Amino acid sequence: MKRTRGTEEFGTFETPISAAQVLERCAELEADGLEFYQGLLKGAQSEWVRKLARMMVKAEIRHRDRFLRYAEHARASGKSEDVSAGEPLPPELARLMSERVFVSEELAERTGHNVDERKALELAIRAEESLALLYGQIRSYVPRDQRKYLDQIIKEEQRHQSDLEKLLRKHFQ
Repeated sequence: MKRTRGTEEFGTFETPISAAQVLERCAELEADGLEFYQGLLKGAQSEWVRKLARMMVKAEIRHRDRFLRYAEHARASGKSEDVSAGEPLPPELARLMSERVFVSEELAERTGHNVDERKALELAIRAEESLALLYGQIRSYVPRDQRKYLDQIIKEEQRHQSDLEKLLRKHFQ
C-alpha cells in the first residue's frame, strides 16, 4: 500500500480534503497498527501477549480493508471528489494525520520482550482512543455528505477500545 505521510494530501493546508482521502489515510494508520502488533507478536515473551497481538493483527487487517472499501465507495459516490463543501485542515490536524500512532514493527519487536500483559492491553487501548479522537477531529473538515464514513470508523474504533477495556477489567481488576 502506498504511504502518503507528509505528502500533499495532508501537507498543504489550503485545499479541503475528501472523505476518500481521509479514509485512505485511516487505512494507512491501521496498517501501522498491523505492523506494530506483528512486531509485538514476534518479540513478546508472554503467550498471553502473543495471543492478544494475534487478535489485534486480525482486527487491524479488518479495519484496514474496511477503510479501503469505504474510501472506494466514497470516491465512487459521485460527489466524493467535490470537496468544495469541506474546509482546509488546520496545520496541527494535517501534522497529526501525517504522523504514526504506532511505533514500527522493528521497535515493537525489540520492546516486546519488556511488555507484560497489562501494559500490552493499556498500549492497545491508548492507540484505539487516539485514533478515535483523531478521526473525530478530522470529521468536521470533510464535506457533510461524506461524514457518515468517518462516523462509522469512529464508532468502530470506540467499540474496539471498549472491548479492550473490558478485557483489561476482566483480567486485571
